[in-house]
Amino acid sequence: MSIAVDNIHEQQQQLQMQQQHQQQQHQQQNCMLKEMVNDRWRIIERLGSGTFGDVYRAVDIKCETQSVAVKRETHSHGKERTLSREKGYLLKLRSVTGIPAVHFYTKLNTYTLLVMDLLGPDLEELKSYCGGRFCLRTACILGLQMIVRLRALHSQLCLHRDIKPDNFLMGVGKTSNTLYIIDFGLAITYRMPNGQHNPMLKERSLVGTPRYCSLNAHNKLSLSRRDDLISLAYILIYFIKGHLPWQGLKYKEMGLSLDEAVRQVKTDYTSGQKAAELRKDLCHQMVQFLDYTLNLRYMDEPDYGHLCRLLGDIMRTNQWSYDMTQLDWYNI
Repeated sequence: MSIAVDNIHEQQQQLQMQQQHQQQQHQQQNCMLKEMVNDRWRIIERLGSGTFGDVYRAVDIKCETQSVAVKRETHSHGKERTLSREKGYLLKLRSVTGIPAVHFYTKLNTYTLLVMDLLGPDLEELKSYCGGRFCLRTACILGLQMIVRLRALHSQLCLHRDIKPDNFLMGVGKTSNTLYIIDFGLAITYRMPNGQHNPMLKERSLVGTPRYCSLNAHNKLSLSRRDDLISLAYILIYFIKGHLPWQGLKYKEMGLSLDEAVRQVKTDYTSGQKAAELRKDLCHQMVQFLDYTLNLRYMDEPDYGHLCRLLGDIMRTNQWSYDMTQLDWYNI
């Protein structure tokens, strides 16, 4: 009986601690509203949050029609600080089309702020807006821009390592037809100072997002250029079909973690008994796209031109134009 009472007290204490932590987070988020950043940008609203912290919209007090995004990362013991890494890669890639500009960065006692371009909706939002999938034409046009972005990143020795629809956003205003890539918190350089490719090592945990990451990531192996492209291939299938076979798994009923369950099903659908099912209803060029990325070796330099030609061939075969104003979300 005393053990049961002790357990109840322990659960109550844990619940109280969770509630206090949530209240502290809520207070921190609210106190950011109306705050000034660098005596120039006034924070207006919170846009969302991620593993790093929160994102806010702020306006330039010199020109209130100009908005920026403000990322806020709270410092906590034992937590890797990602905004410093992200700022470094954004500055390194600032000459690349489709990379948001950094306007300000500061590291304070309890948190770090990164002010950058405010962009439009991400591809996950747009896919939902379009009824849960994109037509093949829209998927190809987006895919071409995504390949170009990854080729530019890789040419600067940068691996993104978290390629997913949420990390590709359309621009606003004059850049509304430009696809941007964001969130470099997991990015690394894939060559050592001596110019040699990083060796393949074992990672401590999965890097990336289970739905889109490669089996190499599930197997805790070091990632390379091929893995960014494998994620892109999965995304294109996701756009066209509306879902991937390893979504919505009841992994707890399977007695597995989410990572383990997705790895198991993904293995079956990419190279196992159900490989043909994943490729079913895809045009042969899209199947070739997927198979090419899956067959790349760790240190291979991908043929980005080949991948562009595959998508371009789909466009030519169907006599589709590259007119960005005809993308799915413009026709709803």
